[in-house]
Amino acid sequence: MTSTEVIRVAEELSARFASHADHADRANRFPLENIVAARESGYLVAGLPQAYGGWGVGVPDLCRTIRILGRGCASTTLGLLQHQLSLYLLGDLVERGAWDGAAFLRDVAAHQWVIGQYGGLPEFEGRVPRSATRVEGGWLFNGRAGWGTLSPAADFGVLACPATIDGEVVSISGVFAFSDPGVKPQNDWDALGMRGSGSQDLVFENVFVPDERVFYRVPDRDRLAPDPANPNFLAFSYGVFFMMSLYLGIADAARHILITTLTTRTEFGSDQPVAADPRIPGRVGEVEILWRSANAWLELLISRHPTASGWGAAEHREVMAMKDYVSLAAVEVVTRSMEILGGVALYRRTGLERLYRDVRSATVHPLNHLAATELLGKHALSEVQRSHG
Repeated sequence: MTSTEVIRVAEELSARFASHADHADRANRFPLENIVAARESGYLVAGLPQAYGGWGVGVPDLCRTIRILGRGCASTTLGLLQHQLSLYLLGDLVERGAWDGAAFLRDVAAHQWVIGQYGGLPEFEGRVPRSATRVEGGWLFNGRAGWGTLSPAADFGVLACPATIDGEVVSISGVFAFSDPGVKPQNDWDALGMRGSGSQDLVFENVFVPDERVFYRVPDRDRLAPDPANPNFLAFSYGVFFMMSLYLGIADAARHILITTLTTRTEFGSDQPVAADPRIPGRVGEVEILWRSANAWLELLISRHPTASGWGAAEHREVMAMKDYVSLAAVEVVTRSMEILGGVALYRRTGLERLYRDVRSATVHPLNHLAATELLGKHALSEVQRSHG
């Protein structure tokens, strides 16, 4: 599958997603038809290595497809990017010999199973640690996870739970099956944006994860340690490329609505387009600077780090600086587009109002602005202190 072919598939899917996006948002409904379309196109295996039946699409092109899909329906794309990130990380583990999961990945390709990632704590109910208990042949996972994006369509999910082994708390990362009767979706997702993402809470009651689907064990204190062999850290850090591609896709869509509306809508009582107003070009130029600079930074880092090989603390700081800027820029592009267009932007029929709500999630994904600035500021100050002995 060439880059051109992959991009064409994404463009076709994006157009189909767009036709359902408004209804899914209004009804707070997960658009299962979009996942069916992705499965029919073969896109669900895009990020899986060819050795296991996938397309073998590299991270730079995967991120570009996510950006294209995000222009059509951000909610669906939020789930699909987590699916593609899961395939990339699990495939990386197998190829490095760190997990004997080749048979599972081949089954994923053969059945085009959907895999989600579930690690967040719930925002309201049961904010208590999850737990894993050792049993014959595997582990029982218990507890509650928030942010269950893609769960209405998922066949499997990736989850980490702490377990106590010989007095030490260890994080157990494994793949659970949604078919397990102990997985209980709560149908409680009702939020400002990403309303069609199905990001409900999930309750786990003695969910059995067999040993062959446990892919990583580490002391819980090191669960997010900056190590390129640590899939938890990579999902949190390297996965920023996938997430920011989505939010720039939202910014792309807002910019398109802005430019199209300004050049086709006429001023009241005039046959001239709104763009002819001498005040408009400068304001659009401000949007362009934000959009182009965010695009350049994301593309630079994706091209510089096409794989997670060697990914560590320095790369984490680099990507978190980019994430902070790109997320804020994406929000600002959509916000300024709303302000420039004025009253017409408030109407749902333009689609901009939905983008305005969806893009708000960009700054919530970790690290948020306060955490990112603290991380970067502390490192900068420590470098100066070290240089002075």
